[in-house]
Amino acid sequence: MKSKKSTLFVSDGCAIRQNSLLLALGFNTDPEQDSSRVAFQLGGEWKHFDVKFDSVISVAVCGSLGYALASKGSVFELPLGEGVTREIFNSQVRSWVIESAVEFGELTRIRSIAGTPYCCGQSGQIYYLSNGEWTRMNLGLNADEFDLEDIDGTTPHNIYTVGCDGVMLHYDGKKWTKIDLPTNLNISNIRCEPDGTCYACGDDGLLLRGHDEVWEVVGDPVSDKNYWGLDIFNGTPFLSHGKGIDHLQSNKIVPITLPSNGKRTFYRLHSNSDQLYSFGTDHILKFDNGVWSSLDIPN
Repeated sequence: MKSKKSTLFVSDGCAIRQNSLLLALGFNTDPEQDSSRVAFQLGGEWKHFDVKFDSVISVAVCGSLGYALASKGSVFELPLGEGVTREIFNSQVRSWVIESAVEFGELTRIRSIAGTPYCCGQSGQIYYLSNGEWTRMNLGLNADEFDLEDIDGTTPHNIYTVGCDGVMLHYDGKKWTKIDLPTNLNISNIRCEPDGTCYACGDDGLLLRGHDEVWEVVGDPVSDKNYWGLDIFNGTPFLSHGKGIDHLQSNKIVPITLPSNGKRTFYRLHSNSDQLYSFGTDHILKFDNGVWSSLDIPN
């Protein structure tokens, strides 16, 4: 449930650098999300721009550039380096519309893989930015079968994407292969460690660990707990669900104890080397130096 106290709600967020965020926001007065807002911090101050006729649902950072993806195919590239002023920002921001998204369905997630932005979506859509243009990757499979929710990898020759009904695809630099997993539950997130170990999560408390074609279920399934967020912070997988945040300890999924400051919302997770952030519809939490604290949603 969205808070009546705020005019904005959070769809996604990521850390630009320490104590600096990029947010995908929606308007509580626009329940159909026909418009949205991108908010970011420059020089310690919040800035924003609004997106008409499209809903920004995912954000990512590639070095000093930020990317915001909207479900109908709009993509924005934002210069977010430490020395960027508003004037520099206005002159260097770029935008595209991936027109094929209208034909094939909504886009769902954007990620940085080895310094290149990739995005995925319904009907097997996967695109990457190359030479200033978004290029669709040919799956070599019956792409219409796959509604994809997330994408990640370690190199352009080691990419995974996951989605509905337990689908996982792997790209080895030459072709895409469908991975036979020990589940048919919906998978919402996948994150890959530099050593090649990957984690994926989804419905009914699902957590998978593996690489290539070798995957195992970790922990015990929980039928009333769907994981919507996943990130790896200091080598530990953290997972968010509707009521809180869990983490993996000795192959057991253990709840995180959070400060008792009333009911909160939870959705996505994102970390940098020093901080872990939780982005809920109405709440942003930061884990820094072993302490959880709350941040205000910029209005």
